[in-house]
Amino acid sequence: MLAFDLSTTKEIVKELASRAKAKRKKIGMSQKQFAEHIGMRFGTYARFEKTGLISLNNFVDTLRGLYSIEDLESILIDKNEHLKIKW
Repeated sequence: MLAFDLSTTKEIVKELASRAKAKRKKIGMSQKQFAEHIGMRFGTYARFEKTGLISLNNFVDTLRGLYSIEDLESILIDKNEHLKIKW
């Protein structure tokens, strides 16, 4: 597993694409089937798996299709908010 805090942006997006690909395969869908399942053009989804490049809207649709949308809830949450000094 890639340590995101020590990785470049390019490495992180490639890792996310790789994880999405593995999860798609685990649920037993081809790229084409999965793209249809989430209402995305096949080429757009295939490019994501190959390069990691995708719009945020399409990434959210991908997470929904992979039954992982709940993973977004923890992104950008300040876990140390209680430690902040109030000005």
